Amino acid sequence: MGINHGYTRNPFVRKQGLIQSTHKPYMEGHHIIPLVMQPSFDHSLDVYANLICLCPICHRKIHLGIKEDRKDMLKEIYDQRGERFEKSGLMVTENEFVELGLR
Repeated sequence: MGINHGYTRNPFVRKQGLIQSTHKPYMEGHHIIPLVMQPSFDHSLDVYANLICLCPICHRKIHLGIKEDRKDMLKEIYDQRGERFEKSGLMVTENEFVELGLR
């Protein structure tokens, strides 16, 4: 379980992450835009659109990898999920998304 920064987690979103990972230890949930950025948004960041399941290696890479590799990952995620963000009320450009994801 990750560190709780004082945010109330949405139990529906948490349950969806567990279903997607089928309770297998090789998948980990990741908030693409970190929850610590919530004060900058009018809509919740704890939504399905902002969650992805990653293998442990990719999860470590997106947190700790070389900046250019992390940027490439985030651009690919944005290409696949940009519309989901808009539908969730999270209006960000690709560049904003990448910068937020690098924090």
